[in-house]
Amino acid sequence: MACYVIIELTARPGEGAATFEALRAAAPQTRNKDGCKSFELTVNRNNPENMLVIMKWASLRQYETERAWGIVRGERQPLDDLMVGKSSVRFLEITDV
Repeated sequence: MACYVIIELTARPGEGAATFEALRAAAPQTRNKDGCKSFELTVNRNNPENMLVIMKWASLRQYETERAWGIVRGERQPLDDLMVGKSSVRFLEITDV
């Protein structure tokens, strides 16, 4: 079943622009992953170091498979180094309403 994956993250003070650029650089690769239907990056107007990544995936399993491969390849580490704490991840199933 299709789902949205919403990731909220906050960059370390002064690292908002670098975090945004890292996410922007990752966007085309993520959009081309099997099962990724959309990838949007939003920035909080009141705090540019706070961002949401909003993705639509064909299935949660496809997202989790791609995420696991990214962790194995070390793709997340550079981004994690720019963040304050851990990101918040929410998985939302799309209903038939």
